[in-house]
Amino acid sequence: MSNSILDKKADASLIQDLYSANYLDETTRKEAIKLLSPPKIMWQTWADRMLLLFSAALILAGIIFFFAFNWAVMPPYLKLGLIQVVMIASIIATLIKGLDNLVGKVFLLAASIFVGVLLAVYGQIYQTGADAYQLFVGWALLITLWVVIAKFGGLWLIYLLLLNIAIALFFNQTATDKEHQLVSTLGFLNIFALTLREYGAYKKLKWISALWLRWFILAGTLFFLTSFTAALIIKIPQETTYWTAIPPILLVILLVLTTYYSRHYSKDLFSLTMVALSVCAVVLTFIGKAIFEISDDAIVVLGFGLIVLAVVSLATFVLRQVGKTMEKEAIYGN
Repeated sequence: MSNSILDKKADASLIQDLYSANYLDETTRKEAIKLLSPPKIMWQTWADRMLLLFSAALILAGIIFFFAFNWAVMPPYLKLGLIQVVMIASIIATLIKGLDNLVGKVFLLAASIFVGVLLAVYGQIYQTGADAYQLFVGWALLITLWVVIAKFGGLWLIYLLLLNIAIALFFNQTATDKEHQLVSTLGFLNIFALTLREYGAYKKLKWISALWLRWFILAGTLFFLTSFTAALIIKIPQETTYWTAIPPILLVILLVLTTYYSRHYSKDLFSLTMVALSVCAVVLTFIGKAIFEISDDAIVVLGFGLIVLAVVSLATFVLRQVGKTMEKEAIYGN
């Protein structure tokens, strides 16, 4: 090989020529290719994935609204046939792209959504008389195998959402003492799911280790447990059962464990912020009830506003200090 080739501008073709002429070994060739095509920086990768997911969500929404708008003029065979066609097309696309590819996983997510659409349309056409919760139970059961083999956090979150909806509808349609049992059951379910996510992260399972999964599950769980606890503070039911005490107990346990784990192990300031918001909501509800039971004059309302400002400012100050400490720990490797 002449020396003139070495004077050329580096590109993939030149590297391949050097490799073919035994100037480069396999490892060096791969490293040279990486230098020529550096990996995308974090925000670009995030933007690519978010655009892909948002595009898929918009397409799915468009298909669903297409059926809703044209429902009255579409014959039953066309309704069922079109849904099955797009579902099978999504499965075929998944097989072509493979589950190691994000696009393939998104197609499988789309197919999972179409399973629910198909069940809903079938129930509307033939009026099976099944309760609404049975639709979501059947939907979850039919995609269970896909959830297991896909190892995709987004599909796993959809599956958890289906279970939550099924349980909520079941208690609404069949159970007594609905609200207390519902919140307790959902609390146990979502705390268990959060525990599975943390265990997967501990075992370094990449597909379930994404922080956004923790944030979504934690935010939803804290929201309904905090809301129920605040409602109990405002108005304690005349008839209480052991179900009434379970949600506040679960909330306290979740707050304590999340604070300890997020501060000392995962170093997750966003989770600590959600904990702080939950604590502020409960504390301010308790203070507000105590104050407004005495008086609801304008001066009392103004005083409560100042208390809200003070509590939120204190929480913000504490979070800032914790964030600075965590940053120093990260720098010095503690």
